[in-house]
Amino acid sequence: MSAVFTFIIPFINKVSLFGEWAVSKLTYNFECTSAGGEKTNNGNAATAGINILLPKGFNTQIAYLYRNENFESLYGALTYMPNRIGGRFSTGWTRSDERFSMDFFAKYLKEAESDASSDPAEYTSISAGISFIPINNLTIRLSGLAEIQEKESEKQNLKKDSITKSATLQSSYQIIRNNYLDFKYQFINNSDDINPKNEYDAHVFNTEINIKF
Repeated sequence: MSAVFTFIIPFINKVSLFGEWAVSKLTYNFECTSAGGEKTNNGNAATAGINILLPKGFNTQIAYLYRNENFESLYGALTYMPNRIGGRFSTGWTRSDERFSMDFFAKYLKEAESDASSDPAEYTSISAGISFIPINNLTIRLSGLAEIQEKESEKQNLKKDSITKSATLQSSYQIIRNNYLDFKYQFINNSDDINPKNEYDAHVFNTEINIKF
């Protein structure tokens, strides 16, 4: 069971405050295990921030994030992992004719309470991209992403990193109204001090035709 409460409050011209409060209750049934019985987690989470719309197409958002150790989310995003505290920042600009835009996003999370789980002690995500329309009906986007997970080595008392970097090229061509031909190429590089077996390079191609009647 979960419940979410959200609010948006206009503050001053082009500036608004926003927030989210979530509570969750999840019961695990262990009747099929030797331990037996049930375990219930009651948790809560909060997000609070400010959104700023600036003249000439600029938009900036700053937010604080908190998830306690017993919070269980129906969402799969890392932002909603339990036992996390941190913040996120995003900003972007769109040209008046909407044919060119750029964006930047950064997020940092760490353990709210120190524990011995296998989850990363610290998590940092940074991404940036540009989108443009060179000709009518064709949109092209170039973007990059870096995700860094840090965990202290229990034996060596040193921080070890897992770093995933990716670069993506996407294009979307509108064939006719609401019908698109999409192409995506992504290069991914993963380096891992925690488990070197997870290191790899990958080239991912994806082509789709989206048709709506």
